[in-house]
Amino acid sequence: MLTYSFHIYKWPASLLSEIAKLMRNFIWSGSCSQQKICTVSWSKVCQSKDTGGLAVRDPAQVNIASLLLLAWQLITSNEQWAHICRARFLNNYTPKSNYITSSVWPRLKSNIQYIFDHAVWSVGDGRNIRFWTDKWLNSTIAEHWNIPPSLIPAIELKVVDFIVNKKWCLPNYIQQKDPALAAKIQSITLPADDIPDLLHWTSAPDGHLTSKLAFSSLFGNGLRVPWAALLWNSYIPPTRAFITWRLLHNKIPTHENLRKRGCAIVSICCFCLKQAESSSHIFLDCSITSRLWDWFSKGIDIPLDHSSCVNLLLGSMGRGSKMVQQLLNSAIIHTIWAIWIERNQRCFHDKQQPMSTLFNTILAEVKLNYSLCLTKGNSNMHDYKVSRLFDIPFKTKHVTIRQEVHWCPPPANVIKLNCDGSAIEAQSCGAIGIIIRDSNSTFLGAISSNIRHATALEAEFSACMLAIEHARERQLHHICLETDSSRVVQAFNKNTGIPWQMRARWYNCLTFCNNIDCSCVHVLREGNQVADALAKNGQGLAMFSSQWWHSPPTFLLDLLYRDSVGLAYLDYLQLDFSLLLF
Repeated sequence: MLTYSFHIYKWPASLLSEIAKLMRNFIWSGSCSQQKICTVSWSKVCQSKDTGGLAVRDPAQVNIASLLLLAWQLITSNEQWAHICRARFLNNYTPKSNYITSSVWPRLKSNIQYIFDHAVWSVGDGRNIRFWTDKWLNSTIAEHWNIPPSLIPAIELKVVDFIVNKKWCLPNYIQQKDPALAAKIQSITLPADDIPDLLHWTSAPDGHLTSKLAFSSLFGNGLRVPWAALLWNSYIPPTRAFITWRLLHNKIPTHENLRKRGCAIVSICCFCLKQAESSSHIFLDCSITSRLWDWFSKGIDIPLDHSSCVNLLLGSMGRGSKMVQQLLNSAIIHTIWAIWIERNQRCFHDKQQPMSTLFNTILAEVKLNYSLCLTKGNSNMHDYKVSRLFDIPFKTKHVTIRQEVHWCPPPANVIKLNCDGSAIEAQSCGAIGIIIRDSNSTFLGAISSNIRHATALEAEFSACMLAIEHARERQLHHICLETDSSRVVQAFNKNTGIPWQMRARWYNCLTFCNNIDCSCVHVLREGNQVADALAKNGQGLAMFSSQWWHSPPTFLLDLLYRDSVGLAYLDYLQLDFSLLLF
């Protein structure tokens, strides 16, 4: 009931503050009722791990994001409660102006405009979209033309009023006043049947708002820190990583930091007894604790830069095999933890142990947690030496052939269309390639097309849709679509995961496929080499241009010959072998 209430009602600020207080107490003391000094600010703790926080969600922010999600569901859901609420609270998706007695609506009302500012309509039958004032293009037409709000009621029309026989029918004054706008509207694909208009969250690939997207949209994400992935992973316990996280923020309660908080304390390093205690000194510069870093550096034959904690962590990246990198990273974090535990033992319990014993403790901790790391090493002496240092089994990997991949011709009387998409994010360029062949491997045609900016997934979907549209133009009724994108195959068979910008076009393609003999199958990338070559060729074409071949182009001849005679492509997989060397 508490969770339900939290996602329905705006909780009082005092109650949310009390919950946050209990959360802070648990983080810093391990008990909700015991309060200790919070060395890291609550705002930093609530940031995501990628941006340097602990990914703890502030209850006040979660409550606000939950209400945004509820408002989104009120507008877009087809459940009975949503229909009832829309009829009571909204008038044509606009909040009613009169006061409505409700314990829920006042908190949801403020989110309605925010939703329409961050969402866009995809055109179905056009009955729910206002032509001038709704955002179904990049912006509303009223904003684009600077139409005064006082004139809107007099010219209010729906998008359906500009559609005749499933085609756009725009007035001449629109085409004369703004040809670019008219061309943009004409480029929008209309569905072949009457399907409802849908509202899509612009930053969601499938258009559906989730609680995670709602939270990030309201409160954003900070700058990513390079050490987050090294600190938070499966092979390092969070209790060990937590100490390093505090050190990275310089929030370890050393004498130096306690003095900043006003504590009058005599400061001296409990290890060397020569200098004042500070975070950088006891972990990095102390002549006694530095022996640990020197031992590790000699043991793994990799110099360690312990001038700062960030340099120490980032120095493990790109050093040797992935196994060596992960072991080194684990050793660094466990060493920081061990130094801090030893420091507390010396300061508060008057107990100490030699550095050699501490070093062996670190080796044992790393070995214990190595079972959580599935990475294997390379077959060389350096990796073997590192595994011997930590007394762990030396597991190596070798490259071996997994299987031979053949392109298989379709059954008799069936035409196979292989399609592939290509995207280069840095160049904002997407391209697609399609090859058409029959059961005798006879070349029937091929196309390369440049679709301008597109993600890899959008390029794959565009390739599949263009292949279906070519089959419809050529009146092919027995076809087999073959793609190396499992997402496209899943969308074809289950109608899920479609990019929202392509909804109407994809619907039209599926409608055609449902009326003919059509299948969509997955092929490994090695078996889709011809379509891949055509997609790469499309990268060199002008924007929005296409190239069609009635006969095989020269750059495809070798690949087409291999497919026609059944020559295999080799698909490689790294197969693991464990060499238990102690």
